[in-house]
This record gives sequence, C-alpha cells and structure tokens, in this order.
Amino acid sequence: METNQHLKPQGIAVLIALSLLVAAALASFIQMMKPEPPRALQHLNQISNNDVVWGVGTAGVFVMELKGASRQAVPPNYRPGAINHLVYLLSDREKYLAAHVLLLIFTQRPWENSGISQFVGVSVIHVGGDLQGNNEFLFKPDERFELMSEWSKWLRENGVDGSPAP
Repeated sequence: METNQHLKPQGIAVLIALSLLVAAALASFIQMMKPEPPRALQHLNQISNNDVVWGVGTAGVFVMELKGASRQAVPPNYRPGAINHLVYLLSDREKYLAAHVLLLIFTQRPWENSGISQFVGVSVIHVGGDLQGNNEFLFKPDERFELMSEWSKWLRENGVDGSPAP
C-alpha cells in the first residue's frame, strides 16, 4: 500500500478555493468586530496624520496648525465618547498623530515641549525645512501602540471618562 498520495490539479484548485473562502470569511469577521462609533463620533474616522502641520523652533517641535477633519473635531465640536474613540484611533498608523494631538486638546493634559526629537511621547526626526513653515518630519509609526497604552494609563490615573453619554 502506497502512503504517499499526490493531489491532482483539481484537488489543488479546490484547496485554493477553500483557502480563499476561509480568508474572506475571516476578513469579514474582523470587520464585524471592529467597533463602530456612535454617529456623533463617526467624523473622527476622517482624521489623518496629514491634518497636523508641524513646526520647529528653538524649543523644539510643535503643532503649528490642525487642518481638515482634525480641525473640525476641535472643541466646541467635541462629542461625549470622543476620548475613547481617539484612543482606539491611536492604533491606526494613518491617524495616530492626529488622534494624539486631539487627545492633548480634549483632555487639556499638561505637557511641555520635549525638545527637537520628541513631541509628548512621539519620536520626531526633523528632516529639513525653512522659516516659512515648510518643514519635513519623520515619525515612528510603531510607537503608536506604546502611545495607546500610555494614554489609557494616563486617562485611568486621572479619572477621565471618555465613554459615550447614555
């Protein structure tokens, strides 16, 4: 009796099709599990790291301006529950810088400029620029999970409740 069986091309095609079905089902499940914010908070999903205009001065890196959806989110447009949703958005590499800046604004968390290579817990590399605000910076997106943990800890320790209003 031969124990080594070979798959026919049809068998391989069936395995590939099954694998694709499982992958699609898994992707659908993950999408379903993703928290959907209340309607009042859905505008926060539009924020982007590109909304933050950075500057650099003698004291270090700072936020010069907020644009786009991030600017629209600034108080008095604040909504209950925004803090928790912004903490969740810290996990998104395309939104984490804007979420961090908005959290600083919403919570009025005391902070001071951390120098040329840091902005309140975020590593910053100033690549170049000029006095007119045309600056280029590099960030380390992998730090966003540490930032998320730091924010969760700070909110707990300071009794800030970012839950949606009932």
